[in-house]
Amino acid sequence: MNKNDLVTILSQEHGVPKNQSKKIIDFLFETLIKTLKSGKSITIRGFGTFKPIVKGKRNFLSPKTKQIIELDEKLTVKFKPSGNIKLNGEN
Repeated sequence: MNKNDLVTILSQEHGVPKNQSKKIIDFLFETLIKTLKSGKSITIRGFGTFKPIVKGKRNFLSPKTKQIIELDEKLTVKFKPSGNIKLNGEN
């Protein structure tokens, strides 16, 4: 599933015009990204928690050149699903 699929589902299931559905989905994603970039976690009850984490500097061995490259620290996201999400059982 991609963003266009979400727009289509929102439009079909709730009778929202596609252009308005796209604006809603875009706004949602922009807000999530802005919140994570600011260092705040996002908890959606019944779904899970998105938490920004900083991965420190580390060394990486390039398989092509066999040289060690130092990678800078970077901000990434960790997702912890809610206990309500069961992919291999009922639900």
